Amino acid sequence: MRKIVLLFFSFSLFVFASNDKVLTFSLGQESPIQKISFDVLKVAYKKIGYDIQSKHYPFERALLTSNEGEVDGELSRIKGINSKYKNLIPITIPINFIEGHAFSWNKNLSVKNWDSLKQYNNLCVIGIKFVEKNLLKRGISCDEVSGVTQTLKMIEKRDMNVVVLPKINGVTALRKSAIQNVQIVGTRLIKIDLYHYLHKKNKHLVKKLQSVILEMEKSGRISEIREACIKKYKLR
Repeated sequence: MRKIVLLFFSFSLFVFASNDKVLTFSLGQESPIQKISFDVLKVAYKKIGYDIQSKHYPFERALLTSNEGEVDGELSRIKGINSKYKNLIPITIPINFIEGHAFSWNKNLSVKNWDSLKQYNNLCVIGIKFVEKNLLKRGISCDEVSGVTQTLKMIEKRDMNVVVLPKINGVTALRKSAIQNVQIVGTRLIKIDLYHYLHKKNKHLVKKLQSVILEMEKSGRISEIREACIKKYKLR
């Protein structure tokens, strides 16, 4: 009996220790661009002795969850979100990037820049910060919706004219759904880097991780992983 108790105790300690080396990061739903961020970080964390996993939430909820410390941080977001979500610490080397494009049912829509959107009825997905930021800065209004596919369905029905999305997320949602007659219109509005954020409870990892990701950037490893992910997950 004593041997069984000791064996169970030893196994419990092993499980606890194993779980302690797995970090969980939040990310927005319907965001396949984050597959690239995940694969980059999986390699980076392995170099410092950790494994990682992810949890999907609506975009805004993902940030609230990571900021509250319910998970270990945010997988990747644009620069500067820690000015509002103050418990998050950025790794200052970009691990990914997004390209923002307008999607519409009207293929002849003229969208040359953000200001072009002033004349249209716009949708935006709650929590996609680069869209919120650029529309707000220009005083452009938009109706908020919770999900990517939901916005594209509303565009298809011609309830609204335009939604700006990360290209990969929008194109992937169109391909996976039965949505027709919605496409990218106009030119690219923005290309913006994405950064990894750790909750402050993990601040002891920042220096090590920063060093690893910097080396991965210098060696071209991040670019290699991006191209491999695009092919693997058919993100073009």
